[in-house]
Amino acid sequence: MTSPNIHALSTIRVERYQCLRRLLREDDVQYLKASGFSRMARQKRAADRRAFLVMVNHLSQDMRRVAAARKLQMAQDTQVDMQGFLLQRLETNMRLNRLRLAAALHFAHVPAACRVAEESLAVLEQSLRGAFAPSLPVLAS
Repeated sequence: MTSPNIHALSTIRVERYQCLRRLLREDDVQYLKASGFSRMARQKRAADRRAFLVMVNHLSQDMRRVAAARKLQMAQDTQVDMQGFLLQRLETNMRLNRLRLAAALHFAHVPAACRVAEESLAVLEQSLRGAFAPSLPVLAS
């Protein structure tokens, strides 16, 4: 019988978070400003940042679900790599916090915000693709 936690992971898809790559980019905002729509550019920038933070919270929830399923597997496994699991959790939490930092940098108009987000997303994407819990095939996209 499949555990509800593991079954619930089948809903997690990497593609769900692809929009995060675009939300902190300035391309559309710069276009609006250049076209004379400064107020609209500010509103879009703020809305994108809010959407980014909502998606980061969803990603954080999904990563917690992956960790819970991994813990369940570890409880049934005789060869438990607790140190590896804890290091992976630490790395995941660090990357999620870097995504939140990227939103703060974006708010402060720091150009590196997009790069910070991109680096963390690349690592978290690997985790969702199966590096975090390699024996959970439902995570593959």
